[in-house]
Amino acid sequence: DRLECNFTPRLETIDRLEALFASLFSDLAADAEVPCFKIASATWFDEDCRWIVLSSERFTALNLKRSGFAVLLRVLAEAYILLKSNSKRTIRDIYYNDVPFYKSQAAVSNSLSQACRLLRVDRSSLNIESTAKGLVAGDVSIAIDGMTNLTYAAASSKCTNLLPAMTQGLTVRTRGAKCVIVVEKDTVYQQLYEDGLLSRLACIMVTGKGYPCLSTRYFVAQCSQQLQLPVYILVDCDPHGIAIMLSYLYGTMAAAHVNHLLAVPTGKWLGPTPHDLDRFQVPEEALLGMGPGDHAKLQSILGMYSDLDPVIEEGVRELGSRNVKAEVEALNTPAFPNFLAERYVPTRLIEEGVMRQ
Repeated sequence: DRLECNFTPRLETIDRLEALFASLFSDLAADAEVPCFKIASATWFDEDCRWIVLSSERFTALNLKRSGFAVLLRVLAEAYILLKSNSKRTIRDIYYNDVPFYKSQAAVSNSLSQACRLLRVDRSSLNIESTAKGLVAGDVSIAIDGMTNLTYAAASSKCTNLLPAMTQGLTVRTRGAKCVIVVEKDTVYQQLYEDGLLSRLACIMVTGKGYPCLSTRYFVAQCSQQLQLPVYILVDCDPHGIAIMLSYLYGTMAAAHVNHLLAVPTGKWLGPTPHDLDRFQVPEEALLGMGPGDHAKLQSILGMYSDLDPVIEEGVRELGSRNVKAEVEALNTPAFPNFLAERYVPTRLIEEGVMRQ
């Protein structure tokens, strides 16, 4: 069975926290066994729903004697204080409030995920957010709890609009977008915007600036679900680019408890694929050699996902056999510096039936 953590009302989350604390104090008062939290930890790729899920039957015990216990307890206390005062803080704020104790932001984030799994709530239900990272541009308006906070048209909008934090009250609307284009890197996203892609194509363009945060993934998922728009992902033709794409499509192990809110298994690889490197005549000097770490990453991908999209699986295997990789920017050449926006993306979307020739 799967364990899924969902948006939970504030007062209900407070009740769950108080029950958890009461149980812990009871164990301490009884002088019984060392108090511990049992945290769901086993993950796998579910072929039915097509994303990484969390088991509701297998747990890891985190007890008072382990180093992470104190950090988790502190994060739970922070969440309780925030919920009682109906205020919010970011992971960064919490970390910098006591750097010697937490030692790293990753420790706070990891403990926050553990807290969510313990209480069976999503991160926003604890009033602790990640610092905004993802950007959006294009034909879209975004409202939170019915109040529009971002509205603009494709050709005239800025491209530096930060995506809002993941929240249940998020609503997205569009006047005529045909698709969502997710771009791996901020530099490529900015270049596509400057080269006029949004004036050629009615779309919503998003970047997570590398590995995406939960808020970016949630926004893309909401565009897919609420607007029924196809999602196309533009990433480097290398193992890490493919891994980033798969985090949008199938989720991640770290966020297995909320992948049902984030995954877009119907999304497609826009490119460039290994086949595209030949088809669009990427110069040989723009190709990079694959190292042992790259091949290990590809094998990890093939081992993790038992039912990959056939196009993606073929691309992964071809990338390994060719032993070369390339960045998205390799499609642009000195002779045609705007090739990506003017030729490649339109050609691929014509092939996908999104644009007309």
